[in-house]
Amino acid sequence: MKRAVIAAMLCSVALGACGDSKPSHTQALEHLEKQCFWRNPPEGKCITRVTRFDKTNGFEQDFMGVKSYVVTGVVRYAFEEDAIERTFLGEKRSATVAGKYEQVYKTEVLARKGATKEQEVQIMFLRTDNGWQPQNP
Repeated sequence: MKRAVIAAMLCSVALGACGDSKPSHTQALEHLEKQCFWRNPPEGKCITRVTRFDKTNGFEQDFMGVKSYVVTGVVRYAFEEDAIERTFLGEKRSATVAGKYEQVYKTEVLARKGATKEQEVQIMFLRTDNGWQPQNP
């Protein structure tokens, strides 16, 4: 009986140590939810929201004693506003003020509100005393 208890304790300790063997899907998703995939000019407001993440691969690395884990996958995000792009075309003389020039921009709508887009991503996690942490939080 005593051996069974000791064996059970050793198994639980071993499994507990292995339970943190790689970053979880939730950790990757939480990291991506903090990222911005499109900002509208000129104010730079983030207008995307992550809706899904599908992991396609993951591998552990050890470089000079620093352990890391790279997760690759496809993230899907939705636009919460129209995504626009402004292209600077040049300057023209002001029609109302002599000697003044005005900047001219072309504005294009690249994606409408509610549209979704998919993008391949790669996230590197570093092994720390507090478990796996994204390299660039």
